[in-house]
Amino acid sequence: MSASKVCAIVVTFNGIEWIEKCLNSVAGSSIKIDLIVVDNGSTDGTIEYLDNYDKLEFLVKSDVNLGFGKANNLGLKEGYGRGYEYFLLLNQDAWVDENVVEVLVNALQTQVDYGIASPMHYDGTGKNLDFLFSSYLSRTSSYQVDLESNSLKEKLYESPFINAACWLMRRNTLQQVGLFNPLFDHYGEDDNYIHRLNNHGLKLGLHPFVKVYHDRKSGPNILKDDPFRLFRRHILWEMLRSENSITLFTALRNAVKHSNKQSKHLSSGSKVLFVLKCYIECFRLWYQVNDFKRNREAELYLV
Repeated sequence: MSASKVCAIVVTFNGIEWIEKCLNSVAGSSIKIDLIVVDNGSTDGTIEYLDNYDKLEFLVKSDVNLGFGKANNLGLKEGYGRGYEYFLLLNQDAWVDENVVEVLVNALQTQVDYGIASPMHYDGTGKNLDFLFSSYLSRTSSYQVDLESNSLKEKLYESPFINAACWLMRRNTLQQVGLFNPLFDHYGEDDNYIHRLNNHGLKLGLHPFVKVYHDRKSGPNILKDDPFRLFRRHILWEMLRSENSITLFTALRNAVKHSNKQSKHLSSGSKVLFVLKCYIECFRLWYQVNDFKRNREAELYLV
């Protein structure tokens, strides 16, 4: 493989705990991978470490935290402009075995109906599956069939969802599907991207014989602990799933459903304030989404 075919994009924010292990795992890959890092305004020494890391191809420094999607978009634009054929998105708190990218590249070259490939996701100890990945795996039906019959194959298995902690994307995926939607701040942008991927007739694939290790520190209630963020994510999903602009009535009807669902555990007084906050956010998002669909959707595409 040509030395310039693959780049890895790592978004950092106060990731000094993991960044050396993350970047060194990419640098030690069995194939040549160029590193692009986008820093989201770190203040813990991460940026100083990156300034002295001699294996970076390119470093983007943001003064503010852009969130996952917007920061990755900066890296993807840079990598696309430099002519790379494959793009590895890797979380700062994750690292890969040396053969992961080579295996995934080969799989995407063979199975051309797949636009994104991902390895098995383990926790930071390497002993257990990542707690969220386990739920995704249970919905990957063809994998489960072969697993139960002890006949797993060296190939990609179609999955309805795998979070973007470790994705390998091909260039024509970016050309067809585009970048992450900038309306998402954090959480939800990968769900939206997979929905768009599938709409373009492409699949998300899981490879059962390579691993990424994801040392996330939060437990399974990352979003359950923030009902407003969950509400916002669901409303955005539904607004963006529609090909056309949705009516304000439809948006508010969805807001009633999701605000009631997310406020069940609140006291009556807190529930009223929460629901009011959700309605105001619904108005704001409805305007943003419809404006985006009418005037800004072309921003997603690189060609």
